[in-house]
Amino acid sequence: MSRTFGDIEAKRVRYGGNPNVVVCDPEIRVFKLQPNFDFFMIGCDGIFERLDNKQCIEAIWERINEQTHQQTIDSLSMHHMRQSNNTGKKTGSRATKGNINYDEHIAAAEGVEIVLREAAASRSLDNITILILGLKNLKSTIKKLNEGQTLQQVRH
Repeated sequence: MSRTFGDIEAKRVRYGGNPNVVVCDPEIRVFKLQPNFDFFMIGCDGIFERLDNKQCIEAIWERINEQTHQQTIDSLSMHHMRQSNNTGKKTGSRATKGNINYDEHIAAAEGVEIVLREAAASRSLDNITILILGLKNLKSTIKKLNEGQTLQQVRH
């Protein structure tokens, strides 16, 4: 709750604080979703304390690209496949002939995990909460990657 109203000791000058340190005014950006948008990411300041938007997005796409083109399932993907199967979700993910049919649900889960790991490894000292919301185009993009197209072909 202190984030909602501001930490009184951090804000009041008489306590040695600064009134502009912890503010309850959100930073709001408005944009129109386009049909070619794959996902959007929302993160706390602890993420962006050490990583910029481009680094986060590149880490997510690098992971998606690796998982759609490798021939074996790594432990992170296997963990997320088990999690989705245990919750009863039908994600369409399955291991076939030594490779993984990677889907948008696993991609979003692993994207979150990859960015969290990057922020932690860069020694972020703040909250490192992140959310990735996959949009309709993410499913079709991953389907194309699973079919053998390269990320460069799909994105251009």
